[in-house]
Amino acid sequence: MIPPIFTKFVELLDEFPEIGPRQAWRLFFWLLRQESGKRRQFFELFKTLSDQVSHCTICYFPAIGEMCHICADVKRDHSRLCIVARETDVLTIENSKKYKGRYFVLGGLMLPYEKRDDISKRLQDLPKKLKNIKTVLLALPFTREAEPTAQEVERVLKHIPHIKIIKPQKGIPQGGEIEFLDPETLQEALFKQE
Repeated sequence: MIPPIFTKFVELLDEFPEIGPRQAWRLFFWLLRQESGKRRQFFELFKTLSDQVSHCTICYFPAIGEMCHICADVKRDHSRLCIVARETDVLTIENSKKYKGRYFVLGGLMLPYEKRDDISKRLQDLPKKLKNIKTVLLALPFTREAEPTAQEVERVLKHIPHIKIIKPQKGIPQGGEIEFLDPETLQEALFKQE
């Protein structure tokens, strides 16, 4: 009989994106094989993250405090906003070193089989974030699943006449996710249009 605490922990790991039950058990056993000091460090760090990390009040990227490091950077171009689906998209674009504006993280895509109230709330909040924005880069995945989300974002943006909307052009393959693109493809698809 497997102890219930093992099962509860594995069920929690199984909720992580793209982690199935088998991989959750592997992660659990890997963690148990680590020396006690490393396990303790892992759980202490996890508790610290749980206690201190929230979402930026401006862009929704993870932050320690009210603002993330990107929104707090006074050198960023506050007239440009890049709308992305996920936090990993921000990391990919930042690693390209081609974009110096700010971000707005939707928190995922509006999929018919998932209830995503958090995305709807963020979209309702979006117009308040556009006061000084002149250019919006719509950096959503180029997938069929992302189309409803892109359409909803465009519906929100079309009521704001002073904003220029830039959508990905050439370079992003059909089915392409922003987080997996190389810097050159991002440059071609998003940043050459500005």
